[in-house]
Amino acid sequence: LDETMIRSQSKGKRVVVSLEDGTVLWQSQLVEPGEVSEPMKLNEALPAGTYPNAVLHFSCYTMDGSMTPLNSAETGLTLWVR
Repeated sequence: LDETMIRSQSKGKRVVVSLEDGTVLWQSQLVEPGEVSEPMKLNEALPAGTYPNAVLHFSCYTMDGSMTPLNSAETGLTLWVR
């Protein structure tokens, strides 16, 4: 593969954590290839407890300036708040 092809296949990533009602608790900045996200800090304080139906959504984008959406995935998770 030449450098242009490798560069065009690079993906930026964004991660969103939300409650099952769609309330966004945290969203990462666009994470460029080879980089890591900033530490997670929730957008709002939640009462202590267990949130068994939270959602983690992971999206990938091209890094060629067009930010074309690529693949994405979603999974459930249990969020424990102390």
